[in-house]
Amino acid sequence: MNIKICLFIFLLFFSPFICFSQEASKSSNASKKKSISRFLKNRSTEMVAELGLSYGVSLESEAAVALTLEWLSKNQEADGHWSSKKHSPKETSEVDTAGTGLAILCFLSSGHNTKKGSYKNTIKKALSWLVKKQEANGRFDHRNYSNGICTMAISEAAGMGLGGSLVKKARNKATDYLLSQQNASGGYNYKKSNSIQRNDLSITGWSLMGLRSAMLSGYKKKQIQRAFLKFSKMMDRVKGSTGDHSPDTKGLAWYTSNGKSSRKGSATQAIALLLRQYQGSKKSDPWLVAASNDLFAKQFTSYETFEVYQSYYSSLALFEYGGEPWKNWNKKNSMILIKGQKKEGKLAGSWGSNGLCHSTKGGRIVATSMACLILQTVYRYPRMK
Repeated sequence: MNIKICLFIFLLFFSPFICFSQEASKSSNASKKKSISRFLKNRSTEMVAELGLSYGVSLESEAAVALTLEWLSKNQEADGHWSSKKHSPKETSEVDTAGTGLAILCFLSSGHNTKKGSYKNTIKKALSWLVKKQEANGRFDHRNYSNGICTMAISEAAGMGLGGSLVKKARNKATDYLLSQQNASGGYNYKKSNSIQRNDLSITGWSLMGLRSAMLSGYKKKQIQRAFLKFSKMMDRVKGSTGDHSPDTKGLAWYTSNGKSSRKGSATQAIALLLRQYQGSKKSDPWLVAASNDLFAKQFTSYETFEVYQSYYSSLALFEYGGEPWKNWNKKNSMILIKGQKKEGKLAGSWGSNGLCHSTKGGRIVATSMACLILQTVYRYPRMK
C-alpha cells in the first residue's frame, strides 16, 4: 500500500488528539504569513497527510491520487517528459511542455521529492528535462500559459530544495521572463506585444500562479506582489464585470478585458475569484460573494459533463473561500472524479477525454494531471486566512 495512504490511515485512527489544522495553530496574521513562506520548504508526504486529515480528505480520493502517480510514473518517457501524442493521437508535441509541468506538480503536491521514495527518479528525470527545455531568456515555450505552468513546477521544486543550483537558476530565469511578459495594462497574452494589449484572463491566471509559486519559494516577493497589484487594478477598471463591487453586482468575469463578460460559473470567473483572494480581497466584498455563489452552484453531476479546467480553478478558489458550502461542493466533485478514473488495465489511474474543453485539447496527460491536482487541492497550498 502507498506510504502516504498508510500514514493517512494511521493519523486518522490513532492520533485523535493531535491538532493538524494550520489555522488553529496560528494565532496571528504575521505567523500565518510566515507559515506560508515556509510551506514549500517543509512540504513532505507526512505533512501532506496531516493537512489532508485536517481538511477531511477521504481515503478514496487519496487512493485515486496514488493510482494516478503510479500511472504517470509508468508512462514517463525515457528522457523525463510525458508525451501527449502517445496517449492521444490527435495531439501534438506542443502540449508536452505544459503536460510535463502539470505532471511534476502532481508528484510535488503529494510531497514526493528527489531524495527518497518511489518516485525520486521520476521527478529527477522530469526536472532535468524541463531545465534542458528552458531557453536562454527563461521561457519554456512560446506561449505564456505553458510558461506559467512550468514556472509553477520548477519554482515549487526549488522551494522544496530539489535539483540544487540548476533548478534554482531555472526558477530565477523563468520568473524574470514572466515578470517581463506582463502587459502595461496588467494582464497577460500568449506572448507580450508592444502593439497589441490583449489581456487574456486564462493566460493571466497561469502566469500569475507561476509567479506566486516563485514567491512561495522565496524569490522576488516584492516584484511579484507588484505584478498582482497591477493586475488587480486592471480588474477594477473593467466596470461591467470584475470592477463592479456594488451591492447588486453579478460577480461576472471576462475572457479578454475588452470583450464581453463570461458566463456564470465559468473557468474565468473562478480564476478571477482566486486571484482576487490571493491579492487580499475580503470575503465580504460583494463581487467575491456573488462570484463564489455562482461557482458553488456549478455542481457537476457526472464525469460526462465534468469540465476539468473549470473545476481545477474552482477548487482552488472555493477552497480559499472556505466554509460549509466548500466542503459539500468538494465532496461531490471528488466523487465524480473518483468514479470517472480508470481502475483497470494499462490506463488504470488515468482519466480520458469526455469531449469538453481541456480534456480534449490537452489529451490524457493533461486531463489526468489536472484531475489529480483537483483531488490534491486541500494540501497543495495553505489558506491565506
